[in-house]
Parts: sequence; C-alpha cells; structure tokens
Amino acid sequence: MASQDGVMLLDVGSEKLTLIQASKGVNGTFDIKRFHSVDYDGYLDGVWLEKDNLVDSVADLFEMSSLREKDLPKTIYIGIPGEFTTVVCKEVNIDFGRAHKVTDEDIEAIFEEGNTFRRDGRYTLVNISAVYYVTDDGRRMIQPIGLVTSRLKAMISYVLCSKDFIRPIEQIMYTIGINNVEYISSIWAEAEYLFEADSRDKSLILVDVGHISTSVAMVRGDGLLHMLSFSLGGGNISADLNMYLDIPYQDAEIIKRKADLSRQYLSQDVYTVSTKTGERSYSAEQVNDVIYTRISVIADTINQAIDKCEYECPQYMPLYLTGGGISYIRGAKEILSKAVGRPVEIVAPQVPSLNKPELSSTISAVDVAIRNSKTNQNAIIAFFKRIFGR
Repeated sequence: MASQDGVMLLDVGSEKLTLIQASKGVNGTFDIKRFHSVDYDGYLDGVWLEKDNLVDSVADLFEMSSLREKDLPKTIYIGIPGEFTTVVCKEVNIDFGRAHKVTDEDIEAIFEEGNTFRRDGRYTLVNISAVYYVTDDGRRMIQPIGLVTSRLKAMISYVLCSKDFIRPIEQIMYTIGINNVEYISSIWAEAEYLFEADSRDKSLILVDVGHISTSVAMVRGDGLLHMLSFSLGGGNISADLNMYLDIPYQDAEIIKRKADLSRQYLSQDVYTVSTKTGERSYSAEQVNDVIYTRISVIADTINQAIDKCEYECPQYMPLYLTGGGISYIRGAKEILSKAVGRPVEIVAPQVPSLNKPELSSTISAVDVAIRNSKTNQNAIIAFFKRIFGR
C-alpha cells in the first residue's frame, strides 16, 4: 500500500469487526480513508462462537469498504481482543562486564534474553515491551538508552496471542490476497495511546468493558504487568432486561442507552421506546435495578481479576474505564467506583469526532500500527544506508 494511503487495521471486538485505513494527520488527528464496521457472532471465553460467520463477516466488511485487488495492502494489522491474549512478565539481567553506554541493540538483546516462547504450541509472541529498567546504581527508569552502566536489569512484559485466534485470521487474509499479517494487543495499545508516559510510570488500572467481554490490565511503564479477561459486558445488561423484565432485546438495547442510574425514580416513572406501531413503556425502577445488579456483578469480577495480580494494587490506584459496554450509561461510573472501592475515570481518544470510549480499541490500535509502519520503514532505510554507505 502506498504510504499516503496509511495503514489498514482490522479491529476484532466482541460485537463488531471494524476495518480502518488511516494515516496520521496534524496535531494528533487522523486522516481516515476507510472506516467500516459489521456485527458478527463474536467469541466467548476465548473461543470463536462461529468461524463460518467470522469468515462471512470479514468478507462483508471488505466488500463494504469497496476494496479492489489493487487497493489491498501488503500488510494488514489485526487488533487482538484480550480474551485471546495472555501476559507474561520476566525479570531479565544483562552484564556488560564494564561501564557501557546502553544502545538500541542492547535493548533488543535484553528482550531476546527473556524470549522463551518460540516453541510454544498454543501461543505466539505478538508484543515485547519494558515495564522498567534498573541500572547498576539502582536507578529505575523507562528509557535507559544513552546511559552508562555495567549492568542492566529489566522487567519485560511479553504479550502472547492464542494460535486459535491467529490461524483462522491468517487463512481469511490469505484467501483475500493479503499475505503479511501483524498483530497488536488492543488493551496494550489502549494503554500506550490513551495515557501519557508519566501516568503509566506511576501505574494504573485500565478496564475495557465491551459488549460481551471485559479486559482488566495493570499498566506500568511501556508494558502490562498483569492482564485478565472475562466474558461479561454491556450485552449482558440487555440480555438481563430481556430475560427478567420480558423486554424485547432491541427495546432493551435502546432502554439501556436511555437509563440514568444517578436518578431516584418513583414507581410510576417509565422509560419509553418509540416504534412504528407506537410507544412501549417499561418501569424505570425495575430497569435500573436490573442494570445496577449486572454492573455490580461486572465490578465483582473486575475486583477478582485485580486480586489475582501478584503486584501491589493499592486502593488509591485509579481505575480507568473505556469501551462501549457501560461507559455511556449515566451513573454507571459512580456505581462501579463504589463497588470496586477505587476512583474511576472514563477515558477515550482525545480526537475530534472520535472521542468515544467504544472507539478506544480501534483508534489506539491504528495509532500503534502507524508507528510500527514508520519504524519498519526507517529500519529498511537504515539497512540500505549501511549497505550502500550513504
């Protein structure tokens, strides 16, 4: 794909597949050439619900995007949802034997020192990043390049993706005519894109609540110290309303977006849904009770995920909420904050017209893809300069 066309990314969500083709614009904006989404069956507990539906949905997405053969990129980036990834952190040491100025090659070497995943039968390594580095005088930092030290210790975060995710994706792309596929952990990309380095260095908890999937990550430095995902999200609220109040699912989706959990409703108060045949009304008290209960269940599961982290997560550590599952429900943030016992803030891309929590995954992953593409181009240029001495 020509550089002016930007990169192409397929972001895999629990409800939608999104195809975006974009390059970086001015002042942190994006020049978007294509942006299309389709609903599909999704996944549950890290397993595709229907692979044939996945194939058909990707085909529909490419057709919707009016991509001709000459428009296909050489490389497509894939945003991987948390349920298909796992995080392994390792402390790695390298001894230079004498005072030594740390270089890019040293960082690559320390990354490789901890990479023991090449022969793993279930997972493929998709991302390596540093949580922190420590020099021989005990200084802890995020970026050691250029510093002089005789030893370098590092906490390295390795993100692995299930091959059960990779195999069908690569088969689909090969059929379409795209032979090179690169993978980006969506939750890691969100951590990198949505937060400044100073915030990440202090540690934070990032929670992406989607349609039927939630990922909980402890972020520090440029890496993930801990990440767990589970199959609960905003879609479960709609299903609860459908089941317990006998509300049609489509009405439940509409009511969920109208709900205001910060208000006290009287028994006669209702939420209404307008249809072609008229209006349908549902008890606001009952709707709010159902939504409150489900958010409480999601909060309990988030707490369980945090408790499984082997690193300290003090109660004053903030929890940042994103994703399209519950972020838009008025009062949900306050209920979640009380249930998890932590301050909660909603985060989204700070880009005009794209500043919605449900777009955090897509925009964060495409930003990382653009940076990766530029890094690869620079590496190729540097290689030829070395070869030809220019």
